[in-house]
Amino acid sequence: FKFCLQYTRKAEFRKLCDNLRMHLGQIQRHHNQSTAINLNNPESQSMHLETRLVQLDSAISMELWQ
Repeated sequence: FKFCLQYTRKAEFRKLCDNLRMHLGQIQRHHNQSTAINLNNPESQSMHLETRLVQLDSAISMELWQ
């Protein structure tokens, strides 16, 4: 996110957000596999929330809150 903010790269920021959304969807779809990430783990939730808050702050700074 820092790169996108520093160089005002709105298209790349949107692609990055789409990638994060797609990866989360894949994690949710494949939750029953033995190697799946446990989204109920407090550490996973904390990391996900921190990432989303940084993403939101970056979007607000770039005026992309639509």
